[in-house]
Amino acid sequence: VTGTFVFGARRLVTQAIEERGGYVAADVRTDTDVLVIGETASRDWAHSSYGRKIMKAVEYREKGHPVAIVAESHWRSFLVDQVASE
Repeated sequence: VTGTFVFGARRLVTQAIEERGGYVAADVRTDTDVLVIGETASRDWAHSSYGRKIMKAVEYREKGHPVAIVAESHWRSFLVDQVASE
């Protein structure tokens, strides 16, 4: 996860992912499946609209690793759909 989330603090985002069987790593790696980007840019990002995690995910995608880069709005809609189907 990267950026600032409307959903809540990063620990809440991480908790929501882990409760659904996901694993959250501190950095983007070659085995990363999904990078979720918060709706608000982070002041810690290396550039004004993206940071190193996004850069690394794009780099891995260009090298053939299937990293999905997902906006928080899509991630939240997945959570809503998942809760509705339970």
